[in-house]
Amino acid sequence: MKAKLYLGWDIGGANIKITVFNSNFVIQNIYFKNINIWRNFKNLNLFLMKISSLYYEYNLHNYITITAESCDNFKNREMGIKLIITSFNNYINGKNLFYTNADTYISYYEATKNIEKLFSSNWILSSKFTNQSKDFNYLIDIGSTTTDFIYKNIDIKSNINDHSRLKNRTLFYAGVVRTPLASLFNEVIYKSYKIQTVNEFFASTGDIFNIIGDIDFTSLDYKGADKKNFSKLNSYIRIARFIGLDFNTDDQFFFNKLSLYLKKLFMKKIFYNINYLSNGKLDKLKYIELSNKKISFNKEININFIYKNFTSALAVLHALKKY
Repeated sequence: MKAKLYLGWDIGGANIKITVFNSNFVIQNIYFKNINIWRNFKNLNLFLMKISSLYYEYNLHNYITITAESCDNFKNREMGIKLIITSFNNYINGKNLFYTNADTYISYYEATKNIEKLFSSNWILSSKFTNQSKDFNYLIDIGSTTTDFIYKNIDIKSNINDHSRLKNRTLFYAGVVRTPLASLFNEVIYKSYKIQTVNEFFASTGDIFNIIGDIDFTSLDYKGADKKNFSKLNSYIRIARFIGLDFNTDDQFFFNKLSLYLKKLFMKKIFYNINYLSNGKLDKLKYIELSNKKISFNKEININFIYKNFTSALAVLHALKKY
């Protein structure tokens, strides 16, 4: 008899996250794969085939949530969902259940008949987890592309899609890697004077966090605005272009300072949104790390990595009522 494994999947446009549980719901493995679905959809199929080959001897139960349907290589979101769920049906072994915005898990066949229920549903998993928690009332999830603002008993129906969430400010379409700096800042301070920025896609938020050292891009497949990788030098060059300069190593100190300043401005936008949603009570809120919430895991796994994959873990834990 094949041993049972539970796999939680979070399928984003830029990153695929997987958490693998054994039958006792102890985490056995985690995967984080940087796949830019908008660039090459076939890479998703190849990755699914790889995971299947690793676990072909097991009885797999897959719980899947999707946000990648908004990638602009799809004609529309419906087409995106259809292609993604069909890939799972074709390449992933075992039982596949897809999470919906009605807080249910449905089969591939049901999913093909209810495509709209699968649109951008992963934040609802986080909202259900927030409702159960006694430790916090707000959950802020800052990703590579977007930032989710979730609070206890958030109205799901009035935030059912990206459009309504943008309207309600429960979704901020900016993240720490892919967001063009020109979309966020039209004026900055450099060498103690204010300067207007270049309104071109010359640099992204990833360049800020690369220069500062908050994100290690060594094993990530992201490309910058100029289609080059996220080496330190490339990020310096792109940040310099953003303010109309060519990078000179003599000015590295000032570009480090500029990057810290831009991070501060980025976080101010996050805080502004929190303040709006909390009715001006930002100063009364206490910040805690999600990692303070304990879940069972294999001691050999890096705990910080688990929380980067947290939604994929929730896909299983919520389905089977294990938190």
